[in-house]
Amino acid sequence: MKSIDLFYQGEGIGEIAHIELDADTTFAILKARLVEKHGVAHDVLLFLEEEDEPLDEATLIGDRATAKG
Repeated sequence: MKSIDLFYQGEGIGEIAHIELDADTTFAILKARLVEKHGVAHDVLLFLEEEDEPLDEATLIGDRATAKG
């Protein structure tokens, strides 16, 4: 199974952080891990850099991954 390196930042997270997940992980699972790891609110929204709309949490991380990130 292919893994994907994700770099993220957000309110309450001091600096850019990293997590590695399988490509078939949903953004909902990513969100749950971030809530657990950083104690952010459960109703937090996830955005991709340069996008205005929040991510659909049912989307697989691998479906949004590109060679650029």
